[in-house]
Amino acid sequence: MDRRARFPGQRWAVFAVILGLAAACVPAAPPSTAKPAGSAASGQTSDPAAAAPEKIVRGGTFVIGMHGDLVNFDVVTQTAALHLSVMSLVQSGLMKWGKSTVVDPTKLACDLCESWTQIDPTTYEFKLRQGVRWHNVPPVNGRELVADDVKYTLERLKTGNFRNDPRFGRNQSKVASIESIETPDKYTLRVKLKAPDAAFLWHMGDPFVLIVAREQVEAESDGILQSGLVGTGPFILKEFTPKVGYTLVRNPDYFQPGLPYLDAVEVRVIMDNTTRANAFRAKEIHDPGMFMDAEKKRIIDRSHPDLFMGEVPGMTTAGIYFNTTRPPFDDARVRRAINLAIDRQGIIDATRFGHAVLTRWLSPSVGIYATPENEVAKLPGYRQPKDQDVATARRLLAEAGYPNGFSTELKVIRSANIPADAEVIAEQLRRNLNVEVKLVVLERAVHAKETQAGNYAMSAEYTLSSAGDPGEALGQIVSTSGANTGQWKNARYDELYAQQQAALDPQERARIIGQMMDLLDEEVPVLITYTDNNYRGYPKGCHGIQQEHRYNVLIRYMSEVWCDEGVLRR
Repeated sequence: MDRRARFPGQRWAVFAVILGLAAACVPAAPPSTAKPAGSAASGQTSDPAAAAPEKIVRGGTFVIGMHGDLVNFDVVTQTAALHLSVMSLVQSGLMKWGKSTVVDPTKLACDLCESWTQIDPTTYEFKLRQGVRWHNVPPVNGRELVADDVKYTLERLKTGNFRNDPRFGRNQSKVASIESIETPDKYTLRVKLKAPDAAFLWHMGDPFVLIVAREQVEAESDGILQSGLVGTGPFILKEFTPKVGYTLVRNPDYFQPGLPYLDAVEVRVIMDNTTRANAFRAKEIHDPGMFMDAEKKRIIDRSHPDLFMGEVPGMTTAGIYFNTTRPPFDDARVRRAINLAIDRQGIIDATRFGHAVLTRWLSPSVGIYATPENEVAKLPGYRQPKDQDVATARRLLAEAGYPNGFSTELKVIRSANIPADAEVIAEQLRRNLNVEVKLVVLERAVHAKETQAGNYAMSAEYTLSSAGDPGEALGQIVSTSGANTGQWKNARYDELYAQQQAALDPQERARIIGQMMDLLDEEVPVLITYTDNNYRGYPKGCHGIQQEHRYNVLIRYMSEVWCDEGVLRR
């Protein structure tokens, strides 16, 4: 590897060949057979990518539009989904999430593992595929992947301080329950947890938990992967130019026989959403990337019969954080009043073209752990008409000492639809409660600094969002969480959170999470306005592309994508 090519920096190229030996992946001790139910994807049954092929057509270059550039090549530092457009295609994980648009632990599958066994409530043993090799480039030089590589990756994520910079180690919570890791032999990994953890296996399949090589990390001057990327995945990083694009080529010796079908994947950096959507319509790219919306889908459906844009409930929940240390929001009655007076359907209609999901605390994509949308629509604060809720909200404000309303400030992150949402919310609160709201729109970095410092009364942003497991969202407001910028503290909530994390039975866990949501209904440390839908577009002549509850979390299945003759450049 050319050590002079730093990221970001000059063009960097690497060619590799790895040798893989496929193995069946069936868990030796399967998880619970409970099937989480959730909102089905809109139009999911007509998804053309799901059609059974008569004959697979190999080859071609699939082009993805990416809304920003990679910060680096190291997933321990990242939670932004755009990084997976490259990393998930080059690297592999120990496990992977199954093909589902809702969180479904029963669909977990092996990636680098061949099988797994839960020995007891806190001990898991993984058997690795044999013969899997790293890309044949320095400093790894095509050596075999072994259990010590997985152990090193998990321990690096768990213990690394990453220069004591809070931007790094964002995924550490996913391995926080690990007490120790043993490697009895080169193909066996035994993980001991501190306590039962319902989310452990789910986290082992997380798209951001990807296996890295010690040699490559140690070759970096600061221990963060910046010069390039090697892995064991279906595609090889051939070359890249920062802020321009990334070229990935087919790995002919991928450990899954016959895959991938594509010759190459090209990732182009196109930051403007409209430019990227227009490039998709002009067939210059085959995937328009993130931040598509209902209006762009409407245009595609109406004017481009050869293109498809799927729409499924996502994991991104919008809403408001309250600073519970500042009057008047230190009074739960005031927070409940705001929660009741907000017209969520009005917000969805005004800013999301009517395409978003009414959400009670957890996105419907978490399956059985969420309240179904048809039930949410009957609850106070969510139901229509609003007359009864507004009357109750006014009574609560009067009881709290604000019969004539009050004035406050709402700091708003400049991201996607959040500023537009805030304008609608401010008008609703003025009209319904005589609450005058001053909007202060801030760039992302400034907003993050202000909220982390607790310098706000209300903050409009994406709230309680996660990539999958409900514990990720609910854990953001436990008393000890660094994400709990509103400083809400509730001992009962913390106790219930610990109980649900230890509940290995999905139904029991769902029952405890239900109690947590009941408590949140009373306390309202944050409020959720809606869950945004997730959109993924591609040509109708392409097959195997997965609709997802969060962008790119299933892009590792790109190895199974193929397109009809004439769709791709060959």
